[in-house]
Amino acid sequence: MSLSQMRSFAAVYLHGSTVRAAQILGRSQSQVSADLRRLETGMNLTLFMRQGGRLLPTTNAEALYPKVLSVFAAYDDAMNLSRGGKAESLSIGATRSLSMTVVPQLVRALRKRDPLRPITVRFISYRELIEAVAEGQLDQAIVKLPVEDPRVHHLTLGSAPLVGVIRASDPLAELKSIGAADIGKRHIIRTGTTSPAWQAVLRAFAAQGMAPVSEVSMDGVGPICRMVADGEGIGVVNRMLASGYAQDLGLVMRPFRPRERETFALIGHRLMTPRRDSVAVAETLGRLITLDVEETALA
Repeated sequence: MSLSQMRSFAAVYLHGSTVRAAQILGRSQSQVSADLRRLETGMNLTLFMRQGGRLLPTTNAEALYPKVLSVFAAYDDAMNLSRGGKAESLSIGATRSLSMTVVPQLVRALRKRDPLRPITVRFISYRELIEAVAEGQLDQAIVKLPVEDPRVHHLTLGSAPLVGVIRASDPLAELKSIGAADIGKRHIIRTGTTSPAWQAVLRAFAAQGMAPVSEVSMDGVGPICRMVADGEGIGVVNRMLASGYAQDLGLVMRPFRPRERETFALIGHRLMTPRRDSVAVAETLGRLITLDVEETALA
């Protein structure tokens, strides 16, 4: 049983798919499938059963999984000894808009898991994040899909809806949701002419035979929320990116019609050895994104 086979097994166990496991590990689906076949043959055990397009773990896999995790832990301990007992550092990248929401919660969760691990966080643009991971300057980064760069692999984390960000005193705050007809000729502060959020606005207005009014483009959701708070217009942005700023500035968020969502992913270098904490980071982020969306539904 090789370390590669155990990594493939653990990834499939967690995600029920050789396709998703391959994405996480930065390998091909055929390599992951081959690892599973060799592992099952070598152990003379059936580890997964296919059902409804998913690979479900058998009782053999349930028994094996905690033992594999103990091997990973022992491997990391050995690596820590080779580094003089120091925990391996972790560098994560994100856009500055996430500095008020998901990233602080992620760092707290990782620190709770391993208080001695050095963690570095960089806040740069999506394009810079992808380049930094591809060039090995960052271990992982949180980005929006799609990501076309073949040098990186991604693990989908979850999605969050677009919302209109408005002042609490704005008449639009009385509505349960807002669309192009509600906004009309009011000024929209956009996130950039090519951003997914602005493209969604253009589609919504075009469907009503209208054109949005926008004279200001801001690089980042935070500055947009600041301008909205100062009475300079309204914003249509991603809910997860805006939530922290909106709360601090006393702004109101309303779902934007028609409903559109943006999907977030954790990226890593395709050719680098997968980190044991990649799954932990991805699962923590997935929970935070899901929680953020659930809180929006309750608001």
